[in-house]
Amino acid sequence: MGILNIFMYHRILPEPSADGVCVATFARQLDLIRQRYEVLNGDDLLAVLDGRRCLARPGAALTFDDGWLDNWAIATPVLKEKGVPAILALSSGYLHDGPVRSAQDHEAATMRCDVACDHALNQGDNQAFLSRAELGAMVASGVWTVEAHGHTHARSYYRVDLRHGLYPASTDWTLTHALGGACPFPGVPVGELVSDLACPRRVLNPQLLERLRLGGNAAALLAEFADPVVAAESVAEYCERLRLDLQRCRQAITDITGREPKLLFWPWGEYSDAGLAVARDVGFRHTLSTEKGMVRVPSDAFVLPRIGVGEKWGRFRRNLTVFACPTCVTLHGWLSPSPSGRRGAIGS
Repeated sequence: MGILNIFMYHRILPEPSADGVCVATFARQLDLIRQRYEVLNGDDLLAVLDGRRCLARPGAALTFDDGWLDNWAIATPVLKEKGVPAILALSSGYLHDGPVRSAQDHEAATMRCDVACDHALNQGDNQAFLSRAELGAMVASGVWTVEAHGHTHARSYYRVDLRHGLYPASTDWTLTHALGGACPFPGVPVGELVSDLACPRRVLNPQLLERLRLGGNAAALLAEFADPVVAAESVAEYCERLRLDLQRCRQAITDITGREPKLLFWPWGEYSDAGLAVARDVGFRHTLSTEKGMVRVPSDAFVLPRIGVGEKWGRFRRNLTVFACPTCVTLHGWLSPSPSGRRGAIGS
């Protein structure tokens, strides 16, 4: 058996930022990854997972979630210079019509994540994300393979739990969506939000929401309501919605790239048993979470782990060491278990 690490990026930006990895650090990371791994594109990754290709040394796949403009304008030149392939997990709902842009002529390439996502979800402005033409240019570059991240990238309520506290100053970009289009207001409970693709949608109890809008004490009202979050759809309705969402994403990618995606990257790494069954039925061969781990290949596991990559060089080097060693991975799981993306209590 071989060893495979799947790394998770989102954005590559000119300067250090909490929103992604800066260009200088990214180039340095690629140099170290090339030294230690055989880096795989999407087709090679599938072949290794299915046992149609063997690894001569540890394998790695670099994955980028969502479909940010900087993936094209900033990351692609670095990847081409280093000769490293990458996999784009595309949220097709962010695609838009427009020209092929560069980082130099469009400030959207460096727009802050929270601002960009709020504009996209709540205002229909997707300029910080890839155009269809840019996605085509990424594929033509020879660097990128495109896989699926679903069409919808939003969250709804999962639960409200006083133990998690309330965040009346929250400006979370998905909170407006979770409130059914209402603007967040002081006292609105955040609790825990969950990906719309993970399980049946749930909403804040309308009676509770109305009383909160009138200025009621949030903690007292939450204690008063036995069901502060209520179901907005059945499991069957969720499964049909998810099926249509995934099919829409696959078709959009196939139409532009000429290649049908076989991997599904769950938004925020969240999924349910019901969702896994739909993804398998739609035709995905593997899905990917954000749970940390190492993959032993070949593998028929339907949910695969990934290793998040950030700006901190020491943590990056440590992860490369830990997750390439089976014994270290076992110890890491005992000492620092990764939170599961499975949302089994709802929609299983």
